[in-house]
Amino acid sequence: MAVALTGLLASMHAHAAPVVSVRREAYQGRSGCFRISNGEVSLVVAPSIGRIVFYGPAAGPNLLWEQASLRGKTVTLAQGRKEWTNFGGDKLWPAPQSKWNWPPDPSLDGIGHTATALKGGSVRLTSAASPVSGIRFERVITMNAADGSVAIRNTMLNTSDQDVEWSVWEVAQVAEPRWCEMPVVVSAGLPKGWTAIGPNVPQPGYLDVRSGTVRLRRNPAKAAKIGGWSPSGLVRARIGAWDLTLRAKIEADGGYPDGGCPQEVFSSPDPLKYMELELLGPVRLLQPGDSQTLTTTWSLRRAVPGR
Repeated sequence: MAVALTGLLASMHAHAAPVVSVRREAYQGRSGCFRISNGEVSLVVAPSIGRIVFYGPAAGPNLLWEQASLRGKTVTLAQGRKEWTNFGGDKLWPAPQSKWNWPPDPSLDGIGHTATALKGGSVRLTSAASPVSGIRFERVITMNAADGSVAIRNTMLNTSDQDVEWSVWEVAQVAEPRWCEMPVVVSAGLPKGWTAIGPNVPQPGYLDVRSGTVRLRRNPAKAAKIGGWSPSGLVRARIGAWDLTLRAKIEADGGYPDGGCPQEVFSSPDPLKYMELELLGPVRLLQPGDSQTLTTTWSLRRAVPGR
């Protein structure tokens, strides 16, 4: 009887449903980080720099790019107002960029955020209220126990006493990808299905367009940026043996930034060997106290050879 019971318990343990854990830990010299994991996949949030800094298999590699020289470092509001500190990882900006140019608002990207672990294996990350942009960002990050995919509810709140007009813009810097791609659809606004954004036009040999998909490779000598639209709302990167996919729900009448582009890819030249997967919400007028939300999902899978 005891042997049978032991065998049953072992069988139950072997087939136990995966669970998500959230724990505080130090990561790359930064204390107070949150690691969300189902045992197979992990995501790390670093509140001291207001971003996600790790996503990938629990044992590595990290599919997000981090600037190694900045590990453990933080910035003050005064420092952030002078110049942007490129920590890497994944963060939020308001769009369109043409309204703020450069550098990014340090209240939203630079100084520390507050973070709280929530029930159900989620973490809430909240920025300061920016007196410049008139908004605050809040992100609720939740991992699916079954497959390690992640849903991120990105909310922009108008904290000012005036109307503001912005889009929520998620920017994920990925580490030395072989390529980044997005499906595109030809339209009146995008007759090629995609467009170069700003002066960063892809050079010959680094852009491949076929079967409704645009694929960009990193040019070590020159930056490039493209945008497009498709109902899939998908951007993907091939990083080593893994495919990382980010996706958002697309609104047909969106009013998206950059000529109608909810999906964008940026390529950085050397020495910073990263590309960016970017998803944008529609530009919306927010009265004081109003908010808008862009929910994105992340997933990873083993790359299919030859693709």
